[in-house]
Amino acid sequence: MSLDAVQRANLHQAALRGLVKARWGDGERQSGTFPGGATLREGTRGWVLASDEPDRVLGRALAWARQGGVEDLHVIVPEAAGAVARRAEAFVRPTTVWWA
Repeated sequence: MSLDAVQRANLHQAALRGLVKARWGDGERQSGTFPGGATLREGTRGWVLASDEPDRVLGRALAWARQGGVEDLHVIVPEAAGAVARRAEAFVRPTTVWWA
């Protein structure tokens, strides 16, 4: 049995909320959708969880951050964190990549 799109989005959002809460504590965060993942934003800090195609997430995450006024971007991936982090170093916007 496979999950439908809404169930997958809810699962991604719950996973991201749990990871962010464990590292940064409670806060007033706005959730959002993201292709193959989820987003959270609190002020100028933002988090992107990329469960699907994590090695291709950086451009989409940077675009999301730019559009949302996010200055402190954290990208969370289940694999390929090293490759994503190396790519992130080429951009002016500081981006922290986490492996989960």
